[in-house]
Amino acid sequence: MLVSADPELREEMAGLSNPRLIRRCADLSTSDSPASIAGAAAYTIALLARRILELTSEINDLR
Repeated sequence: MLVSADPELREEMAGLSNPRLIRRCADLSTSDSPASIAGAAAYTIALLARRILELTSEINDLR
């Protein structure tokens, strides 16, 4: 998703380590109904990143 996202968004995230990238993506501002392609990409990226954080937390709890 991030590879095909808006160049401005990609540049903002360039060079981040995976953990920092995931946290940054999870913090993206999202609206309930994204009206543009860039907004839809940011919305999807944020949802996926938040799910990764949730699953990572669950894995850590199970350990």
